[in-house]
Amino acid sequence: MKPVKHLILLFLLFSGPALTAENDRNMPVDISAAFSDFDAAAGTTLLRGKVIISQGSLQINAAEGQVFSKDRKISRVQLQGSPAHIEQTIDGKGQMEASANQIEYDASRSVIILTGNARILHPQGELSGESIRYDLIKESFQGQSQNGDDRVHIILEPAEEPALEEETGANAESGDSS
Repeated sequence: MKPVKHLILLFLLFSGPALTAENDRNMPVDISAAFSDFDAAAGTTLLRGKVIISQGSLQINAAEGQVFSKDRKISRVQLQGSPAHIEQTIDGKGQMEASANQIEYDASRSVIILTGNARILHPQGELSGESIRYDLIKESFQGQSQNGDDRVHIILEPAEEPALEEETGANAESGDSS
């Protein structure tokens, strides 16, 4: 079956201030899947088969997804995969990548919940665990293990040191030619 492209409904997908690149919010959303089922009365859309969603630098890959809307606005998006994967450039910070067996976006609270082998690679560090809650407004992460059996794992990147070239350039400007 050839890919289905439609649903401008996802324009607001992941458009929180902390996650999206500024220019991404103004870009069109491109959605493709092997199958889609849109029910306007129920406010649901089902996507199956190599679901690919892109908007500017935002790239999403999942096996399937569901979009829930109310009053023509997205209220929630669920993505499933082995794993589902999100990648996006964060303005001035670098690349963010997230993956999990299930990814849910709650538009009303601007929260992403990753469940099942959840992992976020962020320019400031890495977090992995059974589930991760990412608040887009506060830019805060909460990780959780499954029944205390597993552990949440956090890696924090050190702050960048000033470039050596800047120091060398300052010496050249002061007339130090030694």
